[in-house]
Amino acid sequence: MDQFHAACKSLLPRPDCFSGIFELLRGSSHVPPPSSGESSGSLLRSFCDEVLGGGASLGSLYAYLDLTQALLMLRPTCRAIAAAAKGHPRLRSPLVVDVQDIEDLLSQMCNWPKGVLIRQVVAAANPPEAILKKVTQLLRAAQSVYKELGTGYLHKLALPLGVPNATLRMWVRLGVLNQLRELHLLGRGGPSDAGLTYLARCCQKLQHLTLLGGSSSAASSLLLQAQSKGTLSDDWWRGFRCTRLCILPRLQQARLKGLSVQRVPSWFCGQWSPTMPTWGHEVHYYDSLGRFVCMRNSIIERVGVVRSLLPSQVGNWWELDVTFLARQDSPSQLILLLPVGPPGEAPATLESWAGLQKEPSSVVRGAIVGPSDGVRDRPRKFPHPGPGHEWRRISRQCSIEDILPWGIQEWAEAAISSGADDSVSMFFEGASSDEEVEESVFVWKLRRLGTRSC
Repeated sequence: MDQFHAACKSLLPRPDCFSGIFELLRGSSHVPPPSSGESSGSLLRSFCDEVLGGGASLGSLYAYLDLTQALLMLRPTCRAIAAAAKGHPRLRSPLVVDVQDIEDLLSQMCNWPKGVLIRQVVAAANPPEAILKKVTQLLRAAQSVYKELGTGYLHKLALPLGVPNATLRMWVRLGVLNQLRELHLLGRGGPSDAGLTYLARCCQKLQHLTLLGGSSSAASSLLLQAQSKGTLSDDWWRGFRCTRLCILPRLQQARLKGLSVQRVPSWFCGQWSPTMPTWGHEVHYYDSLGRFVCMRNSIIERVGVVRSLLPSQVGNWWELDVTFLARQDSPSQLILLLPVGPPGEAPATLESWAGLQKEPSSVVRGAIVGPSDGVRDRPRKFPHPGPGHEWRRISRQCSIEDILPWGIQEWAEAAISSGADDSVSMFFEGASSDEEVEESVFVWKLRRLGTRSC
């Protein structure tokens, strides 16, 4: 956390970072072509010298820039420069803004070295406003370039952070997400259920959605998945409107077709079994949507949904928050997971935490803290229960439908029923017509009410 707070203080852009191409390249003289080890700034300066001296075309300059430099440092401002921008290979086709581009952007903002640390720091907590403003600037620059070129759109957006509801609404109103097909938010934070419903209603072409921040409920993601598959009839929605849940019924307006939703990082999806079996053969199945089934000797013992799986902010373990369905004794549980082996390669089929290429070990040591609703402060020290509580991922394959004969509608209904304690917050979250006011005022009132009752 000390690294994160120190980084936040340095996130304001440098005064000369985006002050114009000529100021950025002042003091330049004829420089020979740089070697592969030189920085992108040196490469940019040398090619600008060639362009201004008549030795190269402006299009060749764009071909050697990364995306953030092409859009922010050398943004096309007229038709001639926009035509030269076609020399950048990524501006000739539907745009893909990946985690690496955000890493380049943050590196230029605060002069951080590129690498794993910058992603982990940003993904560990809610992003500062300075980062969100720079990402917004990048998306608006891409939108203006495509308007000038007369072709293209934003196809994929992958961010190593969560995005609050207000920022998502602003992006939708600016029109930068109108043609979006893939959205991957790979860090802690929003959106909440209200932001998810707004996104589902406004981004009608979305096909892949990843929410790893833990702010939206499992019920909302399951309902959205069921609605995109067309399994929820109008009669079902009319009956659902009679409940007190005022946010989730808005998902009926979503017209998405074939949407796939991921709520759990790739490293945790699959089949897990204890390294030292007790009381028979035990296997837990977790899928990317957050559903899980616990089996012992080929008999289903428990089913449930993952509320969140986030890295701890005080240690090198993960905090798994789960809700069991159709159980009244312990409906929720907080479990700490400590990876005890070397990291592995992240699969290409699912999104990893913060977009990292390395993921936690396939062997973890687990410690049950207790009912998650009764835990006020997250543990600051791992209990170290011993090797008898180690679990190993034995396979990445997980097909919940083949194990439990529930459809997506049954899973959504069960998640809604188990989340009855959350209905008050959902009710207040959707009571106001102004969604921005509802989240800032009502959530504050609920927290204050909970403080007084204590």
